[in-house]
Amino acid sequence: MRKAFVSTLIIFTTATATTLKVPSQYSTIQAAIDAATAGDTVLVADGTYTENLDIDKDIKIISENGAEKTIIDGAQKGTTISFSSNTTREAIIDGFTITNGGNSDPENIQSNGSGITIQGEPTLKNLIIINNRGLEWNAGGITVHAGNPLITDCVITVNIGKGSGGVGIQHGASAEILNCKFSNNKPLWYSNGIQILSQDETSNLIMKNVEFTEHECNGCGPVINISGPKTSAILEDIKIQNNSSDHAIRVSGGASLNMSNSIISDNKISFGCLYIKDSSIATISNSIFQNNEAVDWDGGGLKIETKASVTLNNVTISNNTANNGGGGISIYKEGSLLANNLLLFNNISSEGGLYLTESANVATFVNSTIIGNKATGTGAKGIHVGEGEMHIINSIVRDNGFSVTPDKGSLIITHSNVEGGWDGEGNIDRNPAFVNVDTTGGKKVDYHLLDWSPVIGAGAETISIDGATYTIHATDIEGNFRPNPATHIIPTF
Repeated sequence: MRKAFVSTLIIFTTATATTLKVPSQYSTIQAAIDAATAGDTVLVADGTYTENLDIDKDIKIISENGAEKTIIDGAQKGTTISFSSNTTREAIIDGFTITNGGNSDPENIQSNGSGITIQGEPTLKNLIIINNRGLEWNAGGITVHAGNPLITDCVITVNIGKGSGGVGIQHGASAEILNCKFSNNKPLWYSNGIQILSQDETSNLIMKNVEFTEHECNGCGPVINISGPKTSAILEDIKIQNNSSDHAIRVSGGASLNMSNSIISDNKISFGCLYIKDSSIATISNSIFQNNEAVDWDGGGLKIETKASVTLNNVTISNNTANNGGGGISIYKEGSLLANNLLLFNNISSEGGLYLTESANVATFVNSTIIGNKATGTGAKGIHVGEGEMHIINSIVRDNGFSVTPDKGSLIITHSNVEGGWDGEGNIDRNPAFVNVDTTGGKKVDYHLLDWSPVIGAGAETISIDGATYTIHATDIEGNFRPNPATHIIPTF
């Protein structure tokens, strides 16, 4: 008896990504998008494409020869490019100029514009986003309504928006922005460069290696606006330079900021170059605030008020000016500050370089150099404590002068080198022996200490004031380890 064998042939197939070419295969970019499936690539030749694109799938849209040669023009007929909530980081647009988003009729808010609007999590790479308009609450360049896009290696310039000139991140949305340049963006309301705002939903902003320059709009908000009790921002390697605006950065509404390795310089602001208020929290590390000018009020470097709290680690605030209040730092209305390894020098206003008043909370300076801060007003001094408490510990305090309001202000200095002397444990009044303080002939100030400086070893490792204990940092402002035992006041620059 023969047995029959039946064999079954099973064929497995895998989907192959396809490249769809514009205009050789498809006359428009949108036609190629519509024909593509997830994983496909739309490859676009040089030229100007007058289109308004809707992207609702994870495809790559790439130019052949880069943004300067490949332009998508929205013709002021609404948003130039829209990403739906279906998109992830695998939805990529790379190498285009995005322009003319918005609406030619400012009274028509049905199509209120932006260069790009986002609901999902796409990747934006190597784009020039220029000359777009966001009416009503949209930003001019990019509006993130929802999701968490990655924006990298882009130039965002000359955009106008009511919510923000450059990028607006709205309630519950987040964004990661890397290696980008913002310039000449203008808001009609909140911020020149970028705004993140959230009240009831969590919103997070991460920015690394991003530059903001040449924004000019006083009365239009800050360059960067961070607001809302569930809003947080992490900024690293940020440069905010040569702008004219209300503030360089404003943090309000209970938001939080963590900024490091950044430079805020040569800005002309209304007041509060870094302005922290409304119970917001900020930690600033390894950063520089210099040559900023507060033309209307105070806080050429930093202003803290309304129960906000700031920690400074290894920060330099120098050569800032203000019309009044503190040319370098102003603290008001239950604001508080803890500064470790701070270099605060040559800040000037009519009322001083460092200024506490109007029920300020405690400002504490540990292992800091506070030198050459000046007041131009009659009878005013470089350091003013009108209301609140100031603690200075293990620090060098020279060429400032003090003004303390009796029964309202309190200034406690211990284990410090104070010009003119000050009653407090461990204080001395000696030439600190800086490397160089002579600026004649273009010489640069050098606040490093010579090896024989009398302040080396003159501090204390641990100090308690009013129930708070302060322990010296193991390293100085440049990251060098202090002598052991760690009683070096501060070698700084």
